[in-house]
Amino acid sequence: MIWSKAVGVGTDNIDVNTAEKHRIQILNTPEAPGLAVAEHTLAILLALLKKIPQYNQQMRDGNYAVGPGLTLSGKNIGIIGLGRIGYRVATMFAALGCTIHYYDPYIRSSPPSEWILHSSLDALVNTVDIVSLHTAPQKDGSAILDKLFFTKCKKGIIVINTARGSLIDEKALADALDAGIVSTAGLDVFSTEPYKGELLKYFQVIVTPHVASNTIESRQQMEMDAVEHIINAKRRMTQ
Repeated sequence: MIWSKAVGVGTDNIDVNTAEKHRIQILNTPEAPGLAVAEHTLAILLALLKKIPQYNQQMRDGNYAVGPGLTLSGKNIGIIGLGRIGYRVATMFAALGCTIHYYDPYIRSSPPSEWILHSSLDALVNTVDIVSLHTAPQKDGSAILDKLFFTKCKKGIIVINTARGSLIDEKALADALDAGIVSTAGLDVFSTEPYKGELLKYFQVIVTPHVASNTIESRQQMEMDAVEHIINAKRRMTQ
């Protein structure tokens, strides 16, 4: 039997062991969502830096107070996970004048020599202004950005997560926001979805409901890839 997961990269919501036991082949569509997720990551970060959601709401409320934003160019960006999506994100940020730092113990690509490899998360965390998550969930479901992480990072760091909700300890992030350790955050994924937790109370946090890959073009490509996988698998079975 062939089962195609048509609308995503990960298979963490599938009981893979049981599928293998019943000889069910799992096929995903890892290429199609990449550009959409990378663009969403960039969009969230720019909205944070330029305070777009706040100004949009303030003007509708008749409030025309302004404050300084931040420029993206010149920032040190920490990419955790330099796979398909992380590499695209890094390429976009580099084109906009950022210095790319990355940590990925399983890296298979050959990134540009000017991108800075860090041997550990600790080595990366106190160097970067912005950290963006693009890695798979931990096997044990534990967070990468936990209480200890936030004690080591640069004060005022910006956190972006368009990967998996389990990668961040949401209580630790809230505490770090309260303490001013994290200045702003952009989150598309959460430990429990739909998300109704305390991070919704923070004006400096932009949230979206797990929609980073949800573009018309990306969805069409995922569905086409899924059908192609099934056709190719059937052909292999009949050869």
